[in-house]
Amino acid sequence: EHPKLVLRPQPLADLLEASLHQVAPALLQKVIWQLDDLDTCRAAGYQVQADTTLLQIALRNLFENAAKYAPADSEVVLRLAQHENNKLSLTIQNQCSAAVDNNLLGQRFYRAAGHQDVTGSGLGLSIVKRITQLHRLEFNCTCSGHAFKANIIFNLTDTL
Repeated sequence: EHPKLVLRPQPLADLLEASLHQVAPALLQKVIWQLDDLDTCRAAGYQVQADTTLLQIALRNLFENAAKYAPADSEVVLRLAQHENNKLSLTIQNQCSAAVDNNLLGQRFYRAAGHQDVTGSGLGLSIVKRITQLHRLEFNCTCSGHAFKANIIFNLTDTL
């Protein structure tokens, strides 16, 4: 609940890639991943202050949820965008197989009525919320119709 963070500069592309590699193979193969900006992120040398283990857990949870709750063979899009004030956003978008209550999204143990058959306990997004809070990152997620969108805004450190 209250871990002591060990923050170090980390290449964001490496964190994203390592977190994606931690996703279960069945989930990786369930959907079509679109990661166009990863090479650009690596080439730019973007770094963030992170507790590597915790931030990878948050990212892996987001990636797993995106695949787990998306229809098979649908697309999961990971998009990076640089902003003013040395900030970078990671947006994860996918189609959601059931309607979700945005007021409950991210609360512990919340499962949409149409997702009761999906494995898990409903803690994934609440864990992401907590880890991003500990890192002082902005995080939000919404579902509009059947389109899910999660967004994390990172504070960039000096590039490599």
